[in-house]
Amino acid sequence: MTLALQGRIGARMFQTSIGSKRDSLWLSGWLRRLIKNQEWGVGMTHGILVGYDHFTDANIFWQHLDEAASLRKEGKLWIAPLADVAAYQAESDTLQMKVKRKKEKLVVTAKVALDKQLYRQPLTLIIEGTIKEARQDHRPLMVIRREGYSLIDIQPHGGTITMRL
Repeated sequence: MTLALQGRIGARMFQTSIGSKRDSLWLSGWLRRLIKNQEWGVGMTHGILVGYDHFTDANIFWQHLDEAASLRKEGKLWIAPLADVAAYQAESDTLQMKVKRKKEKLVVTAKVALDKQLYRQPLTLIIEGTIKEARQDHRPLMVIRREGYSLIDIQPHGGTITMRL
């Protein structure tokens, strides 16, 4: 495996066949299971209308893409190329953070021991409570507030993060 990954961010270690064996109900359930279990999936097909394992009806595939796009708009699903997902996962797995609380602020120092030329995916911090404002190296960051928590995308190689509570 080390040889296969040489010079690469990641490799496809598993996949799910989404061709002739699948119908709309199964594909919808697959998406819901991935979301519920907080997993990522790789769907592979060998054709939509023509090919080794094509769909019995092209509408099954188009409905699947429509549902995935809708879930993405709702913020429930992230759709990205394999390299981006692999980079995100590697960064997340190696991320080290130091957090200091200063009155109404959180100061976070993030460190990722990976090549910053290859690994540049923003990472999402999930912070309990409401964050009023966030900055990384004095640049404003978008804060998404949800019930009981806040989401902030940071650059893992981007420097100190300051959040105002």
